[in-house]
Amino acid sequence: MSLQNLIPSVIENRIGRRNFLCMAGAAVAIGLSFVFGDQEGELPYHIVNNSDHHISRDTLQRIADNSIPALRQYLDDLTQQYGTPSRITQSVNDLEEDQTLLESRVEANRLIQDVRPQLSDALNFWSSDRLAQPDVNYNVPLTADEVISSSKSSFALDNQIDVNVLGSVGILYLTTIELDYDGDIVDMYLNISDSGLGNSNRIHDVSQSEGSIKISSRRSPISWAIEGQDEFSLYETLPHEVLHNQISVWTEHHLSKYLTELASNVSVTDLESEFRSIETEFVLYEEILVDCISTAWLIDYSEREGLDLTPKFVVPETERMVEVVGRIGPQKLIEIYADKGPKHFYEEVVQKA
Repeated sequence: MSLQNLIPSVIENRIGRRNFLCMAGAAVAIGLSFVFGDQEGELPYHIVNNSDHHISRDTLQRIADNSIPALRQYLDDLTQQYGTPSRITQSVNDLEEDQTLLESRVEANRLIQDVRPQLSDALNFWSSDRLAQPDVNYNVPLTADEVISSSKSSFALDNQIDVNVLGSVGILYLTTIELDYDGDIVDMYLNISDSGLGNSNRIHDVSQSEGSIKISSRRSPISWAIEGQDEFSLYETLPHEVLHNQISVWTEHHLSKYLTELASNVSVTDLESEFRSIETEFVLYEEILVDCISTAWLIDYSEREGLDLTPKFVVPETERMVEVVGRIGPQKLIEIYADKGPKHFYEEVVQKA
């Protein structure tokens, strides 16, 4: 039997979290410890993004972490017959949206009616003169043709948000794991479904014309999954994604300022690469701001309404930042982010919290 025959052609694996912005490419090198019988050793393990899509370093790390169980099933057999591979490389080749539709609108329409006053309460909780009020349009598709798929430009231009209410949402990452046996290569194809609570993807495009450089934004509709979710996640996800759209105006504003500064710096040889690097940082800082405010709102709301909800924290900084929201208020945090910028917000508020 050949090495390749020991491995199925495609293995499905699932991981779960909230999906957000997949924007910046990266390569991650990881040292993984495997146990082969009584022998324990560390193998060089690398994961790279070979797709045309930008994927955050954090997402690549989670893909690698969640590939290990499927990979481990076959390494013992391979090792017994062929020895330990000298190198393991996992490549993300492509990604696809992974979603399921609802079979009926009845439950979704009931939930939408419940959520409208809650979203209004959330918008009031973090209401600020730095944020525009959104016009939210709910869509419950039962067929693929009914899904709103067209992108919108920056939230600053129309303040409109489309929401597709779905059964489940996620992203399917199509990956190849390459096992190197001293030049004898064995490929293992692994599809990883990153299931989430909802997503609000946004892409920043950089253009240059007649000496002028600018960025433009494309927003996909919010995808909101309502099946199989715990109550806290179910009700926090939509306000969370709406706030992302509101805050995005300021992220784009500061990205534009940074891009202008980069363009004037003659020592910058790769403008796109430099921009994507800071874009990755700003996206993370936006996520921290949005998550701490939306989580603080639902904790406050559940206490006022007598609900027994257990908080879920999307990013590690959220738990301590929720305390900051309670101490100085969401409006002050939004003001700092809008006026001083994402980097100042992170360095002077988050890191000192």
